Amino acid sequence: VVRVAATPIVGETPIDVVIVGGQSNAMGWGSNAAKLSAENRHYADAPNPHALLGYHYQGLGDPVASVGSMGLLDTQGSGFPGHFDGFGPELSMGTDLTVGIGNKPTAIIKFTVGGAGLNQNFRKVGATSTPYYSPMMTHIKTMLSQLRAMGYAPRLRAFFWLQGETDALYGTSHLYEANIIQFMADIRNDTASPWLQFYLTELNPNMPDLADKPGMLAVNAAMHAARQTNPCDIQVIPTD
Repeated sequence: VVRVAATPIVGETPIDVVIVGGQSNAMGWGSNAAKLSAENRHYADAPNPHALLGYHYQGLGDPVASVGSMGLLDTQGSGFPGHFDGFGPELSMGTDLTVGIGNKPTAIIKFTVGGAGLNQNFRKVGATSTPYYSPMMTHIKTMLSQLRAMGYAPRLRAFFWLQGETDALYGTSHLYEANIIQFMADIRNDTASPWLQFYLTELNPNMPDLADKPGMLAVNAAMHAARQTNPCDIQVIPTD
């Protein structure tokens, strides 16, 4: 598998940028492109050529498409866990967003860590285990710099957050509301994007490991409570 680099362009072409972050569901753990339905095959076979992806996965050895450089939107190559061609939510998102704005250039910056907790790992200050906030911010800023070097003028638009299972299962769900509010404030401050839109994805209440667990209910409630602090710039995506 060869990573296809994005073609540099002349001038400063505006480009909308969205960030995808979180743990294994943000990564797309277990998602096999070969098993896509017929109506969704086009996402893997022919991603929109105007959509870019800069992805870095912290954990296993870096797959070819996940080394943290900006290139064309694509599946993640044979290095994805399970040795199949994997993908995350960015695959359909990248194409759909690009089509939705008339095939103008768009870029997705993605940073995921399987099994990571918000309290344990993604807090800017006070993470109780391996801290990932700083590496994530380094990746975001590196990808924005690469876009500028390619002749684009990046405009950060949104942050899609798919995370919370670890906090739900390991006793930190009661801290989630305060942590996610602080996390969003830190991201906006450190990217100089005070109006950055956040899309918080609920934990799937039908997942066997989470079904009817108090922690799952608490994390989802925390996301909705956080939205009430800024309903214009925070949305919660239902997964039930």
